[in-house]
Amino acid sequence: MWVVYSLLSAISCAVMTVLAKINTERTDSRLLIAFVVTIEMLVSWTVVLFSGLPVTLAGLSKRNIMLIIADGIMAGVSGVFFFRAMQFGPVSKVIMVDKSNLVFSLIMASLLFHEPVLAKSLIGSIFVVIGIVIFST
Repeated sequence: MWVVYSLLSAISCAVMTVLAKINTERTDSRLLIAFVVTIEMLVSWTVVLFSGLPVTLAGLSKRNIMLIIADGIMAGVSGVFFFRAMQFGPVSKVIMVDKSNLVFSLIMASLLFHEPVLAKSLIGSIFVVIGIVIFST
């Protein structure tokens, strides 16, 4: 099931990228990200409320809450940088560099979660970096 969600996320991200580029042609990226995040928050809460999940922080530890805050900050920072890049750069180049997060995520997964670095992951990461260099120059 995770593959289906991953593909739906990728498709959604592609549509969001195109919409971001169109919007940054007429709206400053800093204002745009504020509106986008507000709408994203409304969509997220709508999903939670319609799922029937209890809306409570009671089961969360201090560590959970701190990680949620850190995650929210990083998502916001990422969005600001992404929309700013979209305002000034071509979609084809911005999205390639943005997808270098794959390499960074693999490194962090190895360091933080002790996930093994498989030969195919290493080779794939090298190809991603080569692709980024080729497409972004």
